[in-house]
Amino acid sequence: MSQINKDDFLATLRKSNIIAPETLQAWLDENPTTDGQQTALELSKAGLITRWQAKYLLAGRHLLRIGNYVLLERLSQDDLGDLFIANHESLDRKVQIQFLATDLKTGTPQCDQFLQRVGKVSELDHPNLIHLYDVDQEKGRYYVVTEFFPGQTLSD
Repeated sequence: MSQINKDDFLATLRKSNIIAPETLQAWLDENPTTDGQQTALELSKAGLITRWQAKYLLAGRHLLRIGNYVLLERLSQDDLGDLFIANHESLDRKVQIQFLATDLKTGTPQCDQFLQRVGKVSELDHPNLIHLYDVDQEKGRYYVVTEFFPGQTLSD
């Protein structure tokens, strides 16, 4: 990975809006760093960003928010789409967010079928099932928000 300078990293971090400006400034005042990579590492050690967020930001990407959610970590990426752990900011609740693959656009038969199934799943309520919290879309890409349940997947 090439070195990113501290100013560029901090600009990307600020653009992501995942750390309150006053919190970031207070941390920077107490923790002098020399380059972007060191800054990312130290912020991660301090618990202000995750290791995955640090890597993402070091790559120059800043889109770590979707609605009220802050993406914390990518769990998987497959044909269905991307699965993330996220935090609902105002409720301070960890959730899973499944982004549907980009080819599942609004109005396609696959998307319509998916939305119909999600509607049926939302009616289920049982202590042994993960609960569905939300279904929404951003920039034409649907995502599903469910309860986060830590542990191994069935495939693991």
